[in-house]
Amino acid sequence: MPVKDGRIGPRDINSRIRRFLRKPLKYKLLAERRFWKRAVLAFGNSICAPAVTYHKSVLGPSYFTSEMKFNIDWDTFLKLAEEEGQLAYAEKPLTFYRIHGEATSMEFIESHGRELEDAAMFQKFWPGWVTDILMHFYKKAYDTYKY
Repeated sequence: MPVKDGRIGPRDINSRIRRFLRKPLKYKLLAERRFWKRAVLAFGNSICAPAVTYHKSVLGPSYFTSEMKFNIDWDTFLKLAEEEGQLAYAEKPLTFYRIHGEATSMEFIESHGRELEDAAMFQKFWPGWVTDILMHFYKKAYDTYKY
């Protein structure tokens, strides 16, 4: 849930969409299937990176090896989705995200770096024309970070 000006705000449309996209992970049978783990990520990064934990003795100490600058988490989650095993998901909000003027998100939006990396991530799932359609709508979510 968003925190803006020190106040916990209502769950915005982006937050509700991300929660809906994560739903398959709620069910153990789906959360261990490669198709569903990838499907959760195919329409955007619906997973809040600070709320993620992983088992270093299973994955190794340096699993975050993406060349992305902004989407390192989304890219890494895709790599995790390719692995054997189940992703565990708690539906209860465990973290909040703060929206503020100095946020890295805003910096990458203003420089268009986020747009380029988001499109590159979508292209890992979809052909170019589908990526173009998704980006048309996905960019609207950037307004959430305007302060």
